[in-house]
Amino acid sequence: MSMITSFGPAAFDVTLGSTTLNHCIQLTATATSGEFTMAVARRAGTTCSGADFKDVATVTLDSNNNITSVTFTDRWGGHGWGSMSGSFGTTTGSGSINTNDDPRTTNGSWSAGGTGIPFPQTHGAGHGQHA
Repeated sequence: MSMITSFGPAAFDVTLGSTTLNHCIQLTATATSGEFTMAVARRAGTTCSGADFKDVATVTLDSNNNITSVTFTDRWGGHGWGSMSGSFGTTTGSGSINTNDDPRTTNGSWSAGGTGIPFPQTHGAGHGQHA
C-alpha cells in the first residue's frame, strides 16, 4: 500500500459509549511528508457535500497509512479529544479515539468513509438546514 495524499471529504462516525457522533472528515497534506491537517464538519443528512469544515488536528501517518501521532488543536462534536489511533485507506479508515472529558465515556471508536451511519431524521421536520 502506498501512502495516501489526501482523504475525504467522507463520513466520519465516532462512537463513545451509547452515543454516536455523525460528522465529516477531511485530511489535507501539509508541506511535511506524512503530515496532514485534519478537518471535521457536522454532516448534513447523509452527505458531506458543502460541509463547513474546521481544522481540528495535525495527523501524522506512516508509509502504511497508520496514525503515528495526532495533535488536537481544537474541540469538535462537543468534546475535547485526547488521542486517536488507527489507519486510513484511500476511501475508508477506522480506529480508536479517546476524549479528555467524561471518564465514563473516554474510550471510543471511529470509522470514516463508506456509507457511514445514517443521520437521525425527525419525522415531520422541514427540509433543508440553516446555519
